[in-house]
Amino acid sequence: MLRLVMKSLFLIGVFCLFSLPATVSACSCYTHPPPIAFNTARLVFIGRMLGGTEEVSRTEDAGNPHVTEAGQVRFAVEELFKGVKAEEVTIKVDSFRGTSCAFGLKRGERYIVYAFRDPKDETVLYTGVCSRTKLASNEYAKEDLDFLRNLPPPGTGGNIKGLIYVNNK
Repeated sequence: MLRLVMKSLFLIGVFCLFSLPATVSACSCYTHPPPIAFNTARLVFIGRMLGGTEEVSRTEDAGNPHVTEAGQVRFAVEELFKGVKAEEVTIKVDSFRGTSCAFGLKRGERYIVYAFRDPKDETVLYTGVCSRTKLASNEYAKEDLDFLRNLPPPGTGGNIKGLIYVNNK
């Protein structure tokens, strides 16, 4: 009888534990390693974020407010690795406001930016949460900086093109 009571209390406890309300946020993206991201990007640079057209407000886990910017975001280009040379560029940054993948950039911070051609409008470049765009001072930026700063100078190197066939004879 005691065993049955203990088993019942255990099951009730487990049921209560799993029926408590909980807030869950998840945002997962697969990002390509630097060489692949570099090859698919139209523009890759390090630049200082000057401002955006959309404000993104969130509360961090510690309860502190966190304000970033998105929309049409202007950058002062400091170091160009790929693309057309310009002192300033504007890139579309989707904020994903209201989702667990909310994304924005802080004004005045330096970023490594991988910008891609927008499939809806090829004249627009965009970046976002699932790209390798990140703070240049971020601990995860080292891999990108090591790759980008060891590229051969523009205009050197070459392309290899061809086909590979399998002969099963």
